[in-house]
Amino acid sequence: MPKFSEVAAGVRARRPATLPLPGAVPDGETGGWTGPTVPLHLRALAEPEYDDVLEFALKFAKKRGLENPEDGDAIYERGKMLQTLAFACINADSPEEDPQPFFDEGVPQILARTDVMTPEVIAYLYEHQQIMQEEVSPLRKDMTPSEFMIAAAETAKGNLAFFVNTRPGMRWTFVRILASRYIDSLANRSPSTPSSEPQTTIPSSESSSRSKNRRKRRKGSNG
Repeated sequence: MPKFSEVAAGVRARRPATLPLPGAVPDGETGGWTGPTVPLHLRALAEPEYDDVLEFALKFAKKRGLENPEDGDAIYERGKMLQTLAFACINADSPEEDPQPFFDEGVPQILARTDVMTPEVIAYLYEHQQIMQEEVSPLRKDMTPSEFMIAAAETAKGNLAFFVNTRPGMRWTFVRILASRYIDSLANRSPSTPSSEPQTTIPSSESSSRSKNRRKRRKGSNG
């Protein structure tokens, strides 16, 4: 058996993504962007990069007044987003074996271009990266059918617990399954879909008359 040092080095997977520029708007039908955009690639973080992300987020938050930053603090989370994108966004034209950063000046470049890198765009790219990060992870978490139904029922009531306590990949899977079920239900209700049994509608007056006749017959049989 080979030693770990003898394992051949591989190339980290990349996924195409889109950076929307000012004037771009989401297409309501396709979910893509209409208007000016720039292509880029996203990749999952390696372990050393993740350590650097946490270190940067800590310094970023402390510099802005948080003495003891922790997960959930808005400024700390923003720091993680910024450094993650600096590492994960790759020039789409760079070769697979030699990926080059899209933000070639790192976080300062992201912060300097507030016309393009708005908080919404930063969050948009970060969510895409987090979904990819989870998909390539060997430690992906699944839900049992009972857990799924509980989450669906609680979400329908307006309970935010599932969405705020799960990672983007799990939320995406949850929404995708519910969306497919919804589409199936619409197809089953479609007038063009043949029904196994003919459906008839009884007018309310006729229905009431039939109910009275049934009650009379039951009364007569009992007498």
